[in-house]
Amino acid sequence: MLPYVVGIVLSIGVALFARLVRLDAWIIVGALAGHGVQDAFHGHIVANAGVPAWWPAWCLAYDVGAAAVLAWFLMRGVDLERSRCALARSVEKQHNLTSQIRADIVGATK
Repeated sequence: MLPYVVGIVLSIGVALFARLVRLDAWIIVGALAGHGVQDAFHGHIVANAGVPAWWPAWCLAYDVGAAAVLAWFLMRGVDLERSRCALARSVEKQHNLTSQIRADIVGATK
């Protein structure tokens, strides 16, 4: 019974988080930083033999680093949506270029 309750609570939490994130990106900063802090105490909270000894420290560094970078972007007033769209266009151009190069190579080898 307990796994079902945990699953329901987590599902509600994820749905609520997804709604709140659209309202304010600072929620993501807080969640990442909070998860990083949780990683610092991971070994004292959860006994999980499947987690390598280095994982909590790596995850802590990543989470806090990502939170810091996102906070820096937000404080500088970077338009994250516009930046994401520009990145997507750049990736699409790179993909098209790579596809063209492959086609040229395949055509040249025939």
